[in-house]
Amino acid sequence: MKELTMRDRFNAKNAGEKPETYVGQKLTAVALGEYLDTVTDMETGEQLEKPISVIVTKDGHTITSPSSTLNKALHDLIALCEEEKLKEIDIKLAHGTSNAGRKFLTLTLA
Repeated sequence: MKELTMRDRFNAKNAGEKPETYVGQKLTAVALGEYLDTVTDMETGEQLEKPISVIVTKDGHTITSPSSTLNKALHDLIALCEEEKLKEIDIKLAHGTSNAGRKFLTLTLA
């Protein structure tokens, strides 16, 4: 799996697509990574520096998300790709609901 290029990072910061658009669809990821950005906490209004997950697909889409659950899954996926020396991997984005009723995003292998 290739690391994010400067072009990938540029597209992620300026034209990243929301992952909700792709929930349930099979995607072939060719680059995975993250960048740090300042986001506003929706509950407190506080400005926080947070990692933004980036998935670049084979068909040229750049999907970005500040979801911490998705970011944890992304790190595991990067480790898997490194261990198996994969150049691409098929994934699906999915919604989940916590025991407290909070919705979150994650990913699965397709």
